[in-house]
Order: sequence, then structure tokens, then C-alpha cells
Amino acid sequence: MLHLPYKGNGLNLPNIFTRKLYFLYPLLHGSQIQEPGFNYAHYNNPIYNGLIVKAQETTESSERIKDYALAQQILVSDAPWIFISYALNVIATHNNVEGLGILPTGLVNLAKAEKVEARGAMHDARWTK
Repeated sequence: MLHLPYKGNGLNLPNIFTRKLYFLYPLLHGSQIQEPGFNYAHYNNPIYNGLIVKAQETTESSERIKDYALAQQILVSDAPWIFISYALNVIATHNNVEGLGILPTGLVNLAKAEKVEARGAMHDARWTK
């Protein structure tokens, strides 16, 4: 299964990650092949299309998760994309800030961030736990 950011990302954003996997529809739904859609892979699987629409329309989270999981399995099997790279996100902070993290979405997670006593310029907060 693909690892998609709607699972346990720690965000409290309405409907973006919890109700809709916002990128699955515009990037891979068959209706998005035509302009101005973003389905540049020209991927069109009627079963996948139906699951994505059903998942977006349901209000039952357990049913939505099942639909998205099955849609992800179809994507892995069909392989409409070849992943040739991935982003490496880096955070630079002042030497008195610890606990910053990066969420799977690329956003900075401030939940555990804190100001501490300033340390040497080469201090790496990862090694001070």
C-alpha cells in the first residue's frame, strides 16, 4: 500500500487529509484527463474512479478508509506513475529551538517545538534526547 499523508499526520485540517485524499482525484481520476485536468498520465480505471468518488462522498470514516485503501492497491497494481525522485526536506533553526519536525505533507510540525537555552552553533537537537 502507498503511504499517504491522511493517516496519522498530526494535522487538524478539515476535509483535506481526513475526508479527501485531495491529490488522488485531480491527478489520477479518469475525468481529469481532459483540459484543464491534471491527469497527465492519462490513467483511467473505472473501478478506481468509482472508489475515489465514493470515498469522497461518504461520511462514514471506516468506509472511506476501506475505499481509499482499495484504490491505493489498484494504483500499486496498475502503476500509472514511475517514482524517480523524492523530496528531502531540511529545517534550519536558531540554536535555541528544539523539537521541530516535518510532516509527510512537507509542512513544518510545531507541536513539540520549544525554545531552550542557547547552545553551541553546531548543536544538533536530534542527539540530545
